[in-house]
Amino acid sequence: MAIISELKFEAAWRDMQRKYRHARRGLEEGAKKDYTMTRNRIFDGCFRADLLLSSPTLGEDWGGVANKLSARASELINRNITAKFWIFRDMWSLRNYVQEGAMAMLIKVKK
Repeated sequence: MAIISELKFEAAWRDMQRKYRHARRGLEEGAKKDYTMTRNRIFDGCFRADLLLSSPTLGEDWGGVANKLSARASELINRNITAKFWIFRDMWSLRNYVQEGAMAMLIKVKK
């Protein structure tokens, strides 16, 4: 699911910087992987919000919203899924992300 908000993007980015700036050397392997992926995607104007659910900017209730949306999506498609939430800085960033994914799938299909 895509959330397009320059305000939320910037605020959550600052939260992530505060959280990881000094602690990243001591991160467990899984958290280090999430941090690295998020850091790389920020350049593209997006990152996974569900990796920052404890972010002060996103709020404590964000986890509940994520669970409700995942349950509703599962119900609609009659399949158990866990929704992933991405925050995009703007529509241009979302368009580029989708285009990049579509091109990667096209290359795989042609092989």
